[in-house]
Amino acid sequence: TAAIYRYKFIASGGETSVSGTDANGLTLSYMPGKEQIYLNGILLLRGTDYTGTTGTSITSLAALAAGDIVETLSEY
Repeated sequence: TAAIYRYKFIASGGETSVSGTDANGLTLSYMPGKEQIYLNGILLLRGTDYTGTTGTSITSLAALAAGDIVETLSEY
């Protein structure tokens, strides 16, 4: 059976990558190619809006504003 992993990061401003612990104390972890990344509820395009290849960080984001919410959904 698959489980859905949800990670929620709240930006302090200026970040162009996301990793580490989220607002709920969870550590970012995803299966590359199986993730969905949302910025303030809008689905981002892999390879265009972000890079996600490591399973532990999301990079190449446009600079985030304070209070922006980045959410990661991934199957496990």
